Amino acid sequence: MKQYKQVTKDQRQEIAILRNKGYKQKEIAKVVELSESTISRELNRNSVVVNKKGPKPVGVRSYIPNKADNKRRHRRRMCKTQFKKIITNGKLRDFIEENIQKYWSPEQIGERWNKENEDVKISFVTIYKFMYSAQGQKFHGFLYSKRYKPKKRRLNATKREMITNRTWIEDRPQSINERKYFGDFEGDLIVSKKGEKSSLLTVIDRKTRLLFAQPLENRKPKLVTQRFKKISQQVKIKSITLDNGIEFKDHENFGCKTYFCHPYSSWEKGQIEYANRMIRQFIPKRSIISDFSDQQIQDIVYLINSTPRKCLDYQTPFEAYTQELSL
Repeated sequence: MKQYKQVTKDQRQEIAILRNKGYKQKEIAKVVELSESTISRELNRNSVVVNKKGPKPVGVRSYIPNKADNKRRHRRRMCKTQFKKIITNGKLRDFIEENIQKYWSPEQIGERWNKENEDVKISFVTIYKFMYSAQGQKFHGFLYSKRYKPKKRRLNATKREMITNRTWIEDRPQSINERKYFGDFEGDLIVSKKGEKSSLLTVIDRKTRLLFAQPLENRKPKLVTQRFKKISQQVKIKSITLDNGIEFKDHENFGCKTYFCHPYSSWEKGQIEYANRMIRQFIPKRSIISDFSDQQIQDIVYLINSTPRKCLDYQTPFEAYTQELSL
């Protein structure tokens, strides 16, 4: 199989000189060390029409190396352009430009277009490519991100595991899943409104639903570990199930067995999620945790632990815990 080579800028200069001297294509090919078919294709594709001066200008095809190189670059750019469909379709381009100025997202534009036009489909990824190009960059201010070029991504970067040595929830003993024993807890954080660092560490026993909470000035793993140990001094914690928040990075220092839910699967620790919703009755979202005193927080926890629960046959968590101690 023949190997075809791309014509370089220097070779184009040589081709033009030899052509002007009257060399044939076969001879030019031998001098510049390219195949004859490559020379033929280069002359056919990249020659330009030049008006010959005179009383009646006549268009004459001529090979000009700089213009040939420009044609080649333009053609290659268009060939590689993934949004060529947008450039060549005026109706589609008008649709995109009109609706992007209505602050529609590229995904909304693409799906709406596809719904109304069965013959020509468009991907929102292609629309993003267009928006980041020279032709569409003027509309970048209408994007939610306001970006005028795509976010740079690190290539061949080593993936860093933020929480090491995790044991996933499926490896949790069946006794924990069945809530057989006291001491198997779930944990989570209740955070303040955006921009505020204070938060609340909450843990709950899976069997008795006994709840504990400790305020945090920040969400640094070291402080979370300290406050968790403060809770574990009040009650024996054999295991705890957590989510993948970086605040639990030091889980190996908790002093008990730790298990982790899968990412975006908060339902796997549904008991603490439900308890947090109960706390939110008293500490609504967009509150600042540090505005509540430690006594106020413990009063809220006491109230919840004193509330009868259907899952406990309408015992309170305190009563279930007391019964557990007597066994």
